[in-house]
Amino acid sequence: MIGIQVVTHGKLGHGLADGLQMIVGDVPQFAYCQLKSEQSIADYRQAVLIQTQSLEQGQGVLVFADLLGGTPYNTACFNSRHFSTTKYQIITGVNLSLLISAVLKREEANLTELVQQLMQPTECGIELSAFSQLTTP
Repeated sequence: MIGIQVVTHGKLGHGLADGLQMIVGDVPQFAYCQLKSEQSIADYRQAVLIQTQSLEQGQGVLVFADLLGGTPYNTACFNSRHFSTTKYQIITGVNLSLLISAVLKREEANLTELVQQLMQPTECGIELSAFSQLTTP
């Protein structure tokens, strides 16, 4: 099974994990690592790396980062040197819908295929709501 890791600023990771568990139940091979305001980048890098290594059980790890160019994303990129690209991928702009899709589809595909599926516009969970069609005059 592909491991799934979420790296975020502050408590966002906890909130995503809580929502994920509420919807799909307990999720094996899933973890999040939050960057705390008082934490050094070196300590955060080490914590993320240790967690990533524990999630990698042969099928690879998919890392979701909250913000392109942010410290959690940069940490995931920095730590990528410890893994091959067939065993480690990073997606930025994490949201609950995307996490749910990843968890539900990760046993049906290898890491590369899973990433390709998740990057389809219909999978990312972001769309303009047509609320005006739902209201009555």
